[in-house]
Amino acid sequence: MKLPRTSRPVVGLLIAFLVALGIPAAAAAAAPENVPVVTYDARQAAEFRDAVDAGANVWKENVRNLRLEPATGGAADAVVLADDGWPRAEVIGLGQGRVWMGRQAVNEGHGAIRIAAH
Repeated sequence: MKLPRTSRPVVGLLIAFLVALGIPAAAAAAAPENVPVVTYDARQAAEFRDAVDAGANVWKENVRNLRLEPATGGAADAVVLADDGWPRAEVIGLGQGRVWMGRQAVNEGHGAIRIAAH
């Protein structure tokens, strides 16, 4: 499958992120049934909530060795927040942490979905 030119950097960064987590990039080509699931809670993402879901869909369409799903009750592995700063993340553990969807980057012209996918 040939990816659109605009999607290539996103997919490349996703694979680099997975490699950094210790998940082999070669496994991304497979679609195993028993893959790790990371849940996210975007209820505090304010106006970025739809962008977070769209960014998660980028993962679902391109990454096969990790599932990124919205939390459906209970604690989420990652909490997504909105603030006026620059987008950033705080890693608490493997697949766990907080992500800030900073308005500063969006105000400077960066796409909210692209930020969320990263």
